[in-house]
Amino acid sequence: MKTILVPIEANAGQAARLQAGFDLARAFGGQLLCVQTSGYAVYAAGDNGIGAFPITALVDAIDADRQREREAIEAQLHAEGVLWHWQAGDGDAADHIARAARLADIIVMNCGAFAQNAAAQVSMIGDVAIEAPAPVLAVPETSSGVTVAGPVMIAWDGSREAAVAMRAALPILQLATSVDILAIGEKPADLSVRDAATYLSRHGIAANVIERGDADDSIEA
Repeated sequence: MKTILVPIEANAGQAARLQAGFDLARAFGGQLLCVQTSGYAVYAAGDNGIGAFPITALVDAIDADRQREREAIEAQLHAEGVLWHWQAGDGDAADHIARAARLADIIVMNCGAFAQNAAAQVSMIGDVAIEAPAPVLAVPETSSGVTVAGPVMIAWDGSREAAVAMRAALPILQLATSVDILAIGEKPADLSVRDAATYLSRHGIAANVIERGDADDSIEA
């Protein structure tokens, strides 16, 4: 994992995202791709009175805030001694992140359940996870880092999404101290949990298979 995408936004989860990015970059000898999105839209002047609003002044103020944020983050990146590349854009943040992720190995975001605006965070993570070709690592906004070489659990249901996620996570799985593959009420599929374990074994990963429940159970429980 050489390119670690970290969205840059001045919110409560930014420190956690950056620290996770630092941990991944050091573990894999990679660099951070910092993606900053303004999120503002430029409105055309019309008869509804909006033309009297100083849009140019507002955009200038947002750009100034964005530049100050960039300078502060780049100073932190320099102090951490990691390599980075900066990409800035306007518009919808999820769309911008998904486009940038076409040439990224992993995306670091915050868990919705731990965010101040949980609904918005879950929506953005869902949009990015569906649209982006890279896996998403979601960390709590209170996280102080990730243990890249720690134990890993894979939730397996034989689906295409599960297989894609597992293959994308191979670099992390190869560093893990242990790997468990959990199948709860595994639904009929061409790829069983045993097939998944066999695939990992070909990559030098000895996974422990855990099967629970029957076909009527849910892995969410």
